[in-house]
Amino acid sequence: MLSANVGADILTQATPKDAATLKAVAQRTGLSITTVSRVLRGRHREARISEATCARVEAAALQAGYHPHRQAQGLRLGKSNLLGVCVVAKRGAPSNNASEMLKGICYTATRHNLATVAIAADNVEDDLRAVDRFLNARVDGIVYQQRWNTPEISQRLNHLHDRGVPVITVHDRDAGCRCPYVGGDYVLGGQMVTEHLLSLGHRRIAYLGLTPDPPSDLRRPLSRYQGYLLAMRRHDLPPLAFTTPGTFYPDAAQAAARLLAARPSATAVVCFNDKLALATRHAAIAAGLSVPRDLAITGYDESEAALYADLPLTSVEIPFYDIGRRAVERILGIGCADPEELLPPILHVRASSGGALAPQQGGRT
Repeated sequence: MLSANVGADILTQATPKDAATLKAVAQRTGLSITTVSRVLRGRHREARISEATCARVEAAALQAGYHPHRQAQGLRLGKSNLLGVCVVAKRGAPSNNASEMLKGICYTATRHNLATVAIAADNVEDDLRAVDRFLNARVDGIVYQQRWNTPEISQRLNHLHDRGVPVITVHDRDAGCRCPYVGGDYVLGGQMVTEHLLSLGHRRIAYLGLTPDPPSDLRRPLSRYQGYLLAMRRHDLPPLAFTTPGTFYPDAAQAAARLLAARPSATAVVCFNDKLALATRHAAIAAGLSVPRDLAITGYDESEAALYADLPLTSVEIPFYDIGRRAVERILGIGCADPEELLPPILHVRASSGGALAPQQGGRT
């Protein structure tokens, strides 16, 4: 009796065309209108409807040409079916990371009947406007890439989180943000690439990275270095660290020159990113060294430069697509619910380190 009442309510609220199509789908599948409607509205999990039944309903709906009206559904359910997305995107700078995250976010949102309101933020003012726009749009959840050292953004996101609005931060976030986080395991990546060099017999392995800036929360630069330290200490080897204030070529070239002039000289170097790795290779060639015979070099970030350099670069890939995918799944309550979810990186071994192995999926030991 309950199903009949609910089914009648659904048909009353639907447009005449949709009501007729719901009936047609129910007749095709031999299921109730209530079950059909729940599947097509994405409410199958709470009703414990099996995946096989969902597949039958979706196939029949396609044949019947049924397309649910998302906005009308949202008004009836008290939801907007909208997902707010904010990513950091500086004008004129490559944004492959943000692009891959957006792909993962948008594809996963679409699979779960959510539309996205995406904003590319170039500065803190853009960040603040993004939060306001999301609130005005009454989004059902927010996926947010927060830049470092932005306490005003942390305050707003924390307030929304405390009010029960699902907020997931991705890739970057300020130290003061309490919202759940999905990102790459940068420590593990640094450890993996150093262990790779150790497995090739290197013992004098240097690290070339960024100079830490105490006022900011530079977790990623530091975490790569932490992974390097963990691997070196595991083998009772002393670290050999060199720093540069930036990754642009002049700074990187000067730091690489200092590294090559140090004694005893390193036989391998773990670089903070692919830019530094390529600058180190140029400096090595200028000094008359052969790479990887005299100096093995590794990068980080799996940029296009790593793939298409004349000597392909060993590099670590952070799974940005999967970060975006998991962020949406967490908004929907799917999978891991830990405050911090770190996805394992992938090590791509190429000629610059003297190896030619298959990609290795990360996993903590």
